[in-house]
Amino acid sequence: MKRDWDNEKGHEERNLYSKVLRIFLYIGFVFLTASFLVYIFELLPNRIPIEKTAELLKLRASEYAAQSSVPTGWNWIHNLQYGDIISFSGIVVLAIISFSTYFVIFFSYLKSKNHIFATLVFVQLLIFLAAAFGVSTGH
Repeated sequence: MKRDWDNEKGHEERNLYSKVLRIFLYIGFVFLTASFLVYIFELLPNRIPIEKTAELLKLRASEYAAQSSVPTGWNWIHNLQYGDIISFSGIVVLAIISFSTYFVIFFSYLKSKNHIFATLVFVQLLIFLAAAFGVSTGH
């Protein structure tokens, strides 16, 4: 079914964005579900026993980090042998979706010579990267 906005300029990027978003959401959902199952069924050892998790989640982030000795920042990458860290990585996969969709449409805007939108998307990608690497927090 053709929609009115399909005739508007920029519908290629919008369709590409939604297609990439849909694909990554399915991948993210599968990864998040699988990582949760690894955690809940203890297919890998956990750093924090499941029984203690609810108690720790009531704490402030700084208290949680201190009492659980869970790695902070990007240090979780070195602990993927633990089921509870794997379950956190599912959340990271979902967080990467926005960056991935913007990354794809950035090249689409460049190809269509839409430099204004390409610049805006590029700036947004830089903001995503700055946030991911803790530029404003000093990490």
